[in-house]
Formats: sequence, C-alpha cells, structure tokens
Amino acid sequence: MTGFTDKAALIIGGTSGMGLATAHRLIAEGAHVIVTGRTQQCVDQATAMLGPRALGVGRTQLTSITPTT
Repeated sequence: MTGFTDKAALIIGGTSGMGLATAHRLIAEGAHVIVTGRTQQCVDQATAMLGPRALGVGRTQLTSITPTT
C-alpha cells in the first residue's frame, strides 16, 4: 500500500499502545509521523524507536501556546 507515501500524520498519544502501533504502521507505509506524549522522556523514547520519519512533541513544548478568549 502506498496511500501514505510522503504524507504526514499527527498521532496524539503516540508514545505507547495503539498510538505507537499506529505510528509504526504508518511509517512502514511511507508516512512521516508526529507523536505527542505526556512526558518528554516518553516522546524521546518513542521517536528513537520510530526512527528518522518521526518527530516528537512533548507536553512542555505545548504549554507555551496561550489560548485566546
């Protein structure tokens, strides 16, 4: 299957369980993935496992976004 070649996927909770399995599958099918996780350590471990087609975003990186009301 080549439907995901050079596509990007954001996987929230992609550092373990079904999210991590989904990331592995999408990478195997040619996608780039962005995974998020609760701790930077989990994100770092997941991206190390997933390889160069993965980018990780930790919770601390998201806290700098200030919502507008």
